[in-house]
Amino acid sequence: MDIHPNHRNIFLAYYSASQAEKDAGMAWYPQARALAETLRPDNVAMAAGVIAAMSQTTMWQDNVKRATAALMDGDVRHLTHVVTKVHRIMAGEAPLDVLSGEKVRSFYLNIMGESDSLESVTVDRHAIDIAVGRVLSNAERAKAIRGKAGYSKVAQMYIDCANSLGTLTGAELQAIVWVWWRRTHAKNHRANSKGV
Repeated sequence: MDIHPNHRNIFLAYYSASQAEKDAGMAWYPQARALAETLRPDNVAMAAGVIAAMSQTTMWQDNVKRATAALMDGDVRHLTHVVTKVHRIMAGEAPLDVLSGEKVRSFYLNIMGESDSLESVTVDRHAIDIAVGRVLSNAERAKAIRGKAGYSKVAQMYIDCANSLGTLTGAELQAIVWVWWRRTHAKNHRANSKGV
């Protein structure tokens, strides 16, 4: 279950992705940014913060629906602690002062356009599974990543691989292989975990 030291699994995922999947991955965060701009053209950071907050344990389609309902109608529905964070962001607090957890904070930074710092590679469950090379259970995933240091290690792997490829940022590479992985491993993933 160890993450391969030479990043082989991430490269394998990238080279397995079709051109359409690579294009979709490159467009993923710009499209999320466009959603934030549509929902709150006067305060894109607020919208991005709400989208990021609501990403926890939520499939993307549901994330879009919930964020839209919150920002357009004030209808905030999610886990209690997420609802509290969304209300704080919508009341004007800076998203990075409210958001917690490396994955959620990184997702916010990606939506806002940051893409090549250690903090701006979104290491979700798919990113971890790709680095290990198979779909993990939640317990295996927690053991593989081992807290903030493990999160940073995986994020650095994506940056290193992107730098080796020479034309991508760490966040772009993560998005590309995420698109490919969800298509090829979705059934196994649903069997072993929940959420995004």
